[in-house]
Amino acid sequence: MFKFKELFGGSHKPNPEEAARLFNSANGLADKGLLDEAIRDYRQALETGGLGKDEGDALAGLGVAQARKGLLDDAIASFRESLKIQPNDPNTLTNLGRACLHKGLVDEALASFRNSLEIRPNHAATLTEVGNAQVKKGLVGEAIASFEKALKVEPNHGVARRNLEAVMGAIECVRSVPEGTDPKEAVDRLSKEGRELLEQGFPNQAIASFRGVLQISPDHVEALDGLGLALAGKGQMDEAIVYFRKSVEMNPRDAYELFNLALALAGKGSLDESIFYYRKSLEINPDNAPTLSNLGAALAQKGLAEEAIACFRKSLEIRPNHPATQNNLETALRERGAAGAAASGD
Repeated sequence: MFKFKELFGGSHKPNPEEAARLFNSANGLADKGLLDEAIRDYRQALETGGLGKDEGDALAGLGVAQARKGLLDDAIASFRESLKIQPNDPNTLTNLGRACLHKGLVDEALASFRNSLEIRPNHAATLTEVGNAQVKKGLVGEAIASFEKALKVEPNHGVARRNLEAVMGAIECVRSVPEGTDPKEAVDRLSKEGRELLEQGFPNQAIASFRGVLQISPDHVEALDGLGLALAGKGQMDEAIVYFRKSVEMNPRDAYELFNLALALAGKGSLDESIFYYRKSLEINPDNAPTLSNLGAALAQKGLAEEAIACFRKSLEIRPNHPATQNNLETALRERGAAGAAASGD
């Protein structure tokens, strides 16, 4: 990982005008979702040495863009550097907490959220994030209090309400297990119930069952993965990724867990990281057609046509005539042909 003072502390003469232009450009690109370009311009703005009072904001903006790309280590480093310049910025403290939470650094996330709340005590989004972190630590009662406080501040805060309902549902699931039931038996029962609900198309109820499992057994891999799948099915990709990451952390040699994490990251647009995990999955199960096909799709989105074509072809050798893979291969071949024609001037 780069060191900011080394990367951005050059000896050239500061250029405030160029720095301001690049900083404004980066902000605009980030707003449009052009994250690679935004990261480039934030870096170049910082390299000029001419940002002055805007340096902290540029580092914070860089961190947000990196976090959206799934570059969590870089994002955490950027937020920390920003906080050296403006230590009392509540937005950056909250964003640092979010990045740490997604990375699995729950204690550091809680500390950052609480520092933010000392400056801005009635911020519903930060209170909700505190609740999310407390859920991951198994502090269910404290999490409920945090979600309720967020809703008192902002009664229509959808995430706080949804997460509160999910926790309460998990509690009800645990309570539904007869008193005196052996914990392992309770976990097996709730896990089986969650799988069945997910297969039947009831993600909300499945989420409650899997959360119930995790209250009893926080490192239960099947529940972590099932909860991730249920959340991803509801479009809650950020939270799904958190649970997939923990599942992979607990079971790093499971090709299926790695595939689910890669798929969720791709769905969020974090292509570099998704490609990394697809490749890790294929190291374990090299002939898995869906993984090869999805890796090809991610590579194609990155403009790596030759690698994508190779993945699609190998996938079709294993699973011939698969319509989506066949279509993706044909598209990649057309685009390669067009690019070749353009390069030759035809």
